[in-house]
Order: sequence, then C-alpha cells, then structure tokens
Amino acid sequence: MSDETEQEREQQNASGGSGGEQEGGQGGQDFAERQAQIREALGEAQAMSQESGAAPSDDLNAAGRAMQQAENALQRGDFDAARAAQDSALENLRSGAEQLATQIRQAGERGEEGTAPSNGPRDPLGRSLGTGNDDGGTRVPTQMDPARAREILDEIRRRAQDTNRPEAEREYLRRLLDRFSGS
Repeated sequence: MSDETEQEREQQNASGGSGGEQEGGQGGQDFAERQAQIREALGEAQAMSQESGAAPSDDLNAAGRAMQQAENALQRGDFDAARAAQDSALENLRSGAEQLATQIRQAGERGEEGTAPSNGPRDPLGRSLGTGNDDGGTRVPTQMDPARAREILDEIRRRAQDTNRPEAEREYLRRLLDRFSGS
C-alpha cells in the first residue's frame, strides 16, 4: 500500500469514518439531498390535501420537522441522529396518514367537496356502480352474461378437441374446461 492511500484512509476515518463516504458519492450529503426531496414531496402532498378540504395535520407537520432534523444530521455525517429523526418522521407520517384517511372517509360519507357526487353507490375510484351507462364510461356488468359464457366455453371445447393444435395447448384448454365448466 502507498503512503498516500493510507493518509487518505486516516483522513477519512478522522472525518467520520468509512460511513461518511459511499462508493464515489458524497456520503451523507447525497443522503441529505434525498431526504430534502422527500420532505419537499411531503409538503406538496400536504398542500394538495388541504386544497381538497382536509384539515392541517399536526402529525404531518411534525414529520416534516423530523425530516428536516434528519437532513441536517445527514449533512453533518451524524447517521445515528439521522436514523432517530427518520424513525420519528415515519411514526408521525403513519399517524398523520391515518388521520387524513379518516378525514377523507368521513368527508366522502357526508358527500362533501372534493369527493365524488353521491349519485348512488360508487367504487373505490369514484365511478358509479349503477346498471346504466350514465357517465358515458365503460359499462361494468353486474351479472355474468350466460349466453356469452356459454359461447366461450363452446369455443374452448372446440379448440381442445382440434387435433391440429399442439398437445400443450390442448392440455391447457382441457384444464380450463375442468376448472370452469366441470366437464
């Protein structure tokens, strides 16, 4: 080993150990930048939720503050303090997300702004579950069309009996028939 390499290692250890530098990166600084991006995304999500009528969340605000603390600790190379701050941020995020979900659910039950209008039952994406095609979208059948199902099964039977088809395909078709038609 050269003296230059040993000196570099000694300087690295003196400035925070090998955990401070990561494979060609700036170590804690890179992590701090990523932490800042996550914190900014949280702020944007909070702003959007408030625009849609959700109340400000003390837990989400606390999560943002903990993320800022983690970012600062990462910039200093203090990974233990960063981990503790991130753990606190995660706990606050969980709690804040639960509160936000409760608010959204309650607002939806009351038919408040920011939710789908209550023109009958809705699926989780806010689409109408009515039998009609009232919103111009794709009709979702409420019952299986027996004639169409019969046609499909007949076609599968025909193909399963076709000796010009590969045996592997015919075996697959027979398994489908066994599973869905009981024959």
